[in-house]
Amino acid sequence: MEYKFFGFGDMTVVYALEADTAVVTLVPAGTEGALAEEKMNGIDPFGNKRLEPSMQVALEGDAYPRELSAGKTHRNMGLSRRFGIPWFSYERGEEGTRLVAEFTSDGIVARQVYTQRAGAPAIETHCEVFNGSGRNIVLESVPSFFLSRLSPFVRFNDEADLRIHRLRNYWSAEGMLVSDFPSALSMEDSWSGLGIRLEKFGQAGTMPANGWLPWAAVEDRTHGCTWAVQSEAPASWQMEIANVYNGISLCGGQADFTFGHWKKELGRGRSFATHSAWLTVCRGGLERAAQRLVHNAEGALNVPPAEEDLPVIYNEYCNSWGRPELSFVKEMLPVCKELGIGYFVVDAGWYREEGQGWNLIGDWKVNEEKFPGGLKEYAALCAKYGLRAGIWFEFENVSPASRVAAEHPDWLLTYAGKPIVHDDRCMLDFRKEEVRAYVHEKVTRLLLETGIRYIKCDYNESVGIGVDGAESLGEGLRRHAEAVLGFYRSLREEVPDLVIEICSSGGMRHEPLWSSLGSMSSFSDAHEGPEGAVIACRLHRFLPPRKMQVWAAVKDDYDENDTYFTLAKGMLGRLCLSGRLYGRTPAVMRAVREGVAFYGRIKDVLRDGETLRIRSDGIGYLRDIHGTQTLLRASADGKKLLWYCFAIGVPRRAVTEEVPEGYKLAAVYGNAAVTQNGNALTAVAADARMAGAVALLEKE
Repeated sequence: MEYKFFGFGDMTVVYALEADTAVVTLVPAGTEGALAEEKMNGIDPFGNKRLEPSMQVALEGDAYPRELSAGKTHRNMGLSRRFGIPWFSYERGEEGTRLVAEFTSDGIVARQVYTQRAGAPAIETHCEVFNGSGRNIVLESVPSFFLSRLSPFVRFNDEADLRIHRLRNYWSAEGMLVSDFPSALSMEDSWSGLGIRLEKFGQAGTMPANGWLPWAAVEDRTHGCTWAVQSEAPASWQMEIANVYNGISLCGGQADFTFGHWKKELGRGRSFATHSAWLTVCRGGLERAAQRLVHNAEGALNVPPAEEDLPVIYNEYCNSWGRPELSFVKEMLPVCKELGIGYFVVDAGWYREEGQGWNLIGDWKVNEEKFPGGLKEYAALCAKYGLRAGIWFEFENVSPASRVAAEHPDWLLTYAGKPIVHDDRCMLDFRKEEVRAYVHEKVTRLLLETGIRYIKCDYNESVGIGVDGAESLGEGLRRHAEAVLGFYRSLREEVPDLVIEICSSGGMRHEPLWSSLGSMSSFSDAHEGPEGAVIACRLHRFLPPRKMQVWAAVKDDYDENDTYFTLAKGMLGRLCLSGRLYGRTPAVMRAVREGVAFYGRIKDVLRDGETLRIRSDGIGYLRDIHGTQTLLRASADGKKLLWYCFAIGVPRRAVTEEVPEGYKLAAVYGNAAVTQNGNALTAVAADARMAGAVALLEKE
């Protein structure tokens, strides 16, 4: 077997070439000599030697392998097995590194492309297919990434060595870590080596995080090494974890025909490129690998200057619950100014007509009885108090009862020739120029004319498996999603100082591409409950805290203890206050003021730091929590630590955390008492249902 090693900073892409097959893996730089020959050669426990090709492209009508895989996966089909050994192009420079592995068969050229910004902790990869044959072809699967032979340092998938990690994601229950032994997913060879063992996951539709986050990791605990990957997935996507020939492999990207109803015709001389994925590997465990992907996202930030100081947000939704009025804005603005809040956001319902709910959307005409002078007066009022005005939209969907749906039924997405309707939602077809023009008039022009420079872009219903108008339902959906993304990009170009919040029923668009288009993402719709603290901690594995907006809703019945908890929870990311903040007791307002001031002290750690540990004790069922949740985060310069501790349903519970040497407790916010004894921090929860504290430590 011949090896080719390509350096990417502290990582090495390894291509192993044998006969007519090329396999690919990724290792930390300096570990190339520790590769297990049996694993890299595809030798199973019974001495059989088989290798899985790294370039995977499936065509309509192509031959399946005899691996009991038909109907489950498109891997290892005929074209993939004919690609053979690639031609390599490798360049390193001051700005970064680029590797292209080019495969050719039957006149079809496929490329695996790897790029890395100088100093970045992850490698961006995607695949391209060019049809240089004399015929039209139909693609049924083209993954964005492929990573195999895991772990390349162990002969077999040893239970003591390996863990497979994923992040399950549901509405108001985002980011749950699922960790499995290989055997729990049947990642082991059969007695003869026959058959692919496959775990396929993802989602079909336009809520990409509805079920799972597009993320996975494999941890080799014996060798102290972890691989992690996340994939751009703006619409239907999939990942596959498979055991093939005594090696675990990861691949994923655009959902294939089996999973996402996707086929794409590629004419002669035409090409197709996938979205990107990011790969990383490191010496260390799960949290270290996850943070490398988070840091990689931070390195590609593109936010307006207003975002550099991470201002506090006030969103009125948990006060009006979809029935906002300018009179309430007037009552809240003096409080917001006194607190030092930066953004004031009017959420859903500013267009609501009398007798209708906030969920009748699509016509986007302000209710001037509730907002005298319209949204321009609202924005001017915010500016008078030194706040940036924000507004809520859900412009991709419309209600069947809206005027626009009644007057332009041809603007709606269809399935089997009929408009897609999900109760009070149907969907605009952004592939149509007249739809984009309409939304531009209602959204972009409104922002420009009113001076509003913050928009919360919500999205509360998925299209589903696909739409008409292309060679397959999945391809129709992909083209629609690309048109929607194009509108978001044009919005940023036309209003360059606009702060965009990406929201989809809270966290249903937690995905790298969507996240890159906004300044922030709503962490969840867990507005008020204690589970919000658990969810926000979990999401540190996937989202940069500076981009994760966390609700701190102060309910009318909250006392001082409840308020301390919800403000501490909000400091896990971008602090977003909500609820009624005038006419409250002095104790409640003291907790709010102290919280906003404390957030100001720790913003640099949120913006530039790294999360070191996330721990749960006794937390499972989110509807009735009895346990503790902690998180430890360090500043980029190593001079500060933040320790978050939450005790829910366990009054007076004591929680201890070991911290690195040389740090001294400097300040604490919350309703749990925190003390330090050497390198041990101890928090004792208040005598309350919800207790939370944020401790700031500084280097001595």
